[in-house]
Amino acid sequence: MSDEYGKSVRIIRENRNLSLSQLSDGIVSKSTLDKFELGDSSISFENLLPLLQRLRVSLSEFLYRVNGHSTSPVTQTLQKTSRAYSRKDVLSLKRQLSELVNEKILEPKNLPFHRLDIIAVKAALGMLQNVPLPKEDVDFAMSYFLTQNEWFHYDLAILQFLPPFLASDILTQLVDTLFKNIPTFFHSMSNITLATNILIAVIGQLIMANAINDAEHLILRTRREPAIAAYLTTTLTLTEYEAIIQYRRGNQAKAAESHETLIAFLKILDMHDAMSSLDSLWDQLTTAAE
Repeated sequence: MSDEYGKSVRIIRENRNLSLSQLSDGIVSKSTLDKFELGDSSISFENLLPLLQRLRVSLSEFLYRVNGHSTSPVTQTLQKTSRAYSRKDVLSLKRQLSELVNEKILEPKNLPFHRLDIIAVKAALGMLQNVPLPKEDVDFAMSYFLTQNEWFHYDLAILQFLPPFLASDILTQLVDTLFKNIPTFFHSMSNITLATNILIAVIGQLIMANAINDAEHLILRTRREPAIAAYLTTTLTLTEYEAIIQYRRGNQAKAAESHETLIAFLKILDMHDAMSSLDSLWDQLTTAAE
């Protein structure tokens, strides 16, 4: 265990105004903790966790501090892709793709992760440029995701870019795994947010593919999940999807009225970003039906 671990424990302990005895009592000996903080010895992970619990510091907060208040290189890569996509910055994504393709891989070559990083950037570019993701990339990604029983933050961060390139039956399989993992995602705010975004994207793709019954079923299933339905923006988007489904079923006047009512509600709340997002969603999915 790095010297930084012990140093960080000491800094946090002193900030909490705890003595060596107070922190170590019943977990490790006072001398063991002292040597650990000085970098003269290591302690087991099993002992580190109760020390952090006594300090009332989560493991993620601790590791963030140990890393100099910066995220890991993997997280930085994924965040870079997400930021560029949200800004519609095609040049940055192309630059990142080139860097990843030419990057010297330090991990064993049979691991899937470097290629998944590349696929995520390709998918982000594909959405912005309306270019399909190569079939071999889709197949590779799905062979990975559909064999994983549990998804973590990395998986969700990659998966968020893939729904537009997947067939309806594959989307349904992904949704089943998402819902199975929601209790775990709920304990990490970023994970539940990513999972929600993926579900929203899947519903949009099902509507685009005219799989209306599947989309309606997923909307109802999402509304029944408390961990997701609690988000106002999610509820608003689901309501917009319901209006769009009405439009696609021929109830265009009623659908337009529902959409305008929702936009008026957002205007009252001064939620201009949400207004823009739902207007864009409406234009995209109703125009595609004509």
